[in-house]
Amino acid sequence: MKHYEAYDGTDLIAEGTAPQIINKLGITKSRFYYWKRKAVSGDDEGFNVIEVDRTPEYAVYKGEEFLFIDTRENIMKRLGINKRTFTFYMSPANAKRDGGDKLVIFDLDKEVD
Repeated sequence: MKHYEAYDGTDLIAEGTAPQIINKLGITKSRFYYWKRKAVSGDDEGFNVIEVDRTPEYAVYKGEEFLFIDTRENIMKRLGINKRTFTFYMSPANAKRDGGDKLVIFDLDKEVD
C-alpha cells in the first residue's frame, strides 16, 4: 500500500495511507489528490502531499508474546513459511483459534479500532 506524507509548507502535518491522511485532516479525496499534484509540479508553498518509498512492516506474536517487527519477505525467511501461510497467520480465522502459543501476524499499516 502506498504511503504518503502531507505538509503545510515544510511542516509535516500527517503521514500514512491516503485514507488515513484524508481522515486525519478531514479533507476530501479530491483535495488530497490536488495537494499531491501540487507537490509533483514542484509547488511546495502551502499544503502538498508526497508519496514516500516505504516497505510495509508486520508485527509477529506468539500468543500474547511479542516476537519481532520485520518485512513480509524477512518474516517468511525467519519463520520458514510460504506466502500462503503468512497470509493465514494474518487472517481473522487464525486470530480466533484457541491456543495461547499460535503465531499471529499484524500489518502495522492497518488501523485497529
